[in-house]
Amino acid sequence: MKKTLFSMLFVVSSVNAEFITGNMLLSWMESSSTAEQGAARGYIAGVIDGTQGIRHCAPDGISIKQVMDMTKVALTNVPEKRNISADVYVAGVAAIAWPCKPKKGDSI
Repeated sequence: MKKTLFSMLFVVSSVNAEFITGNMLLSWMESSSTAEQGAARGYIAGVIDGTQGIRHCAPDGISIKQVMDMTKVALTNVPEKRNISADVYVAGVAAIAWPCKPKKGDSI
Protein backbone atom coordinates (compact mmCIF):
# COMPACT_ATOMS: atom_id res chain seq x y z
CA MET A 1 0.00 0.00 0.00
CA LYS A 2 2.81 2.43 0.89
CA LYS A 3 4.55 1.65 -2.38
CA THR A 4 1.36 2.36 -4.38
CA LEU A 5 0.74 5.62 -2.52
CA PHE A 6 4.34 6.73 -3.04
CA SER A 7 4.14 5.84 -6.73
CA MET A 8 0.90 7.79 -7.12
CA LEU A 9 2.41 10.85 -5.42
CA PHE A 10 5.46 10.60 -7.65
CA VAL A 11 3.36 10.45 -10.84
CA VAL A 12 1.23 13.43 -9.79
CA SER A 13 4.18 15.51 -8.62
CA SER A 14 6.29 14.72 -11.66
CA VAL A 15 3.82 16.49 -13.96
CA ASN A 16 3.20 19.41 -11.65
CA ALA A 17 5.16 21.84 -13.83
CA GLU A 18 3.12 21.26 -16.98
CA PHE A 19 -0.45 21.03 -18.10
CA ILE A 20 -2.06 17.61 -18.29
CA THR A 21 -2.97 16.98 -21.90
CA GLY A 22 -5.64 14.69 -23.23
CA ASN A 23 -2.86 12.36 -24.40
CA MET A 24 -1.46 12.12 -20.88
CA LEU A 25 -4.84 11.60 -19.25
CA LEU A 26 -5.82 8.87 -21.71
CA SER A 27 -2.45 7.18 -21.18
CA TRP A 28 -3.03 7.18 -17.41
CA MET A 29 -6.56 5.86 -17.84
CA GLU A 30 -5.37 2.98 -20.03
CA SER A 31 -2.30 2.18 -17.94
CA SER A 32 -1.86 -1.06 -16.02
CA SER A 33 -0.22 1.03 -13.29
CA THR A 34 -2.41 1.53 -10.23
CA ALA A 35 -0.60 4.82 -9.58
CA GLU A 36 -1.36 6.21 -13.04
CA GLN A 37 -4.98 5.06 -12.89
CA GLY A 38 -5.22 6.75 -9.48
CA ALA A 39 -3.70 9.93 -10.93
CA ALA A 40 -6.35 9.93 -13.68
CA ARG A 41 -9.11 9.35 -11.16
CA GLY A 42 -7.85 12.14 -8.90
CA TYR A 43 -7.39 14.55 -11.79
CA ILE A 44 -10.91 13.94 -13.07
CA ALA A 45 -12.39 14.26 -9.58
CA GLY A 46 -10.58 17.56 -9.11
CA VAL A 47 -11.81 18.99 -12.40
CA ILE A 48 -15.39 17.87 -11.72
CA ASP A 49 -15.33 19.31 -8.20
CA GLY A 50 -13.73 22.54 -9.38
CA THR A 51 -16.16 23.17 -12.22
CA GLN A 52 -19.41 22.05 -10.56
CA GLY A 53 -21.99 24.82 -10.79
CA ILE A 54 -19.77 26.81 -13.15
CA ARG A 55 -19.30 24.68 -16.26
CA HIS A 56 -21.79 21.92 -15.42
CA CYS A 57 -24.44 21.03 -12.87
CA ALA A 58 -23.92 17.32 -12.28
CA PRO A 59 -26.64 15.70 -10.20
CA ASP A 60 -26.01 13.97 -6.91
CA GLY A 61 -25.03 10.35 -7.24
CA ILE A 62 -22.74 10.47 -10.27
CA SER A 63 -19.55 8.47 -9.92
CA ILE A 64 -16.01 9.28 -10.93
CA LYS A 65 -16.04 6.01 -12.91
CA GLN A 66 -19.00 7.33 -14.88
CA VAL A 67 -17.17 10.57 -15.71
CA MET A 68 -14.00 8.61 -16.49
CA ASP A 69 -15.91 6.50 -19.00
CA MET A 70 -17.42 9.59 -20.61
CA THR A 71 -14.03 11.32 -20.78
CA LYS A 72 -12.36 8.24 -22.27
CA VAL A 73 -14.95 8.12 -25.05
CA ALA A 74 -14.36 11.81 -25.82
CA LEU A 75 -10.59 11.38 -25.85
CA THR A 76 -10.81 8.29 -28.04
CA ASN A 77 -13.15 9.93 -30.56
CA VAL A 78 -10.95 12.96 -31.32
CA PRO A 79 -7.31 11.83 -31.34
CA GLU A 80 -6.27 14.87 -33.39
CA LYS A 81 -7.23 17.18 -30.50
CA ARG A 82 -5.76 15.21 -27.56
CA ASN A 83 -2.83 17.62 -27.27
CA ILE A 84 -5.06 20.23 -25.61
CA SER A 85 -5.51 20.48 -21.86
CA ALA A 86 -7.35 17.50 -20.38
CA ASP A 87 -9.60 19.67 -18.21
CA VAL A 88 -11.33 20.82 -21.40
CA TYR A 89 -12.44 17.24 -22.04
CA VAL A 90 -13.48 16.48 -18.48
CA ALA A 91 -15.47 19.68 -17.94
CA GLY A 92 -16.79 19.53 -21.50
CA VAL A 93 -18.31 16.07 -21.25
CA ALA A 94 -19.88 17.03 -17.92
CA ALA A 95 -21.29 20.26 -19.41
CA ILE A 96 -22.85 18.35 -22.29
CA ALA A 97 -24.31 15.67 -20.02
CA TRP A 98 -25.41 18.00 -17.21
CA PRO A 99 -25.80 21.59 -18.39
CA CYS A 100 -26.69 24.22 -15.82
CA LYS A 101 -30.04 25.89 -16.19
CA PRO A 102 -29.73 29.60 -17.01
CA LYS A 103 -30.19 31.78 -13.95
CA LYS A 104 -32.71 34.57 -13.98
CA GLY A 105 -31.16 37.53 -15.75
CA ASP A 106 -28.55 35.46 -17.64
CA SER A 107 -28.50 35.89 -21.40
CA ILE A 108 -28.86 32.74 -23.43
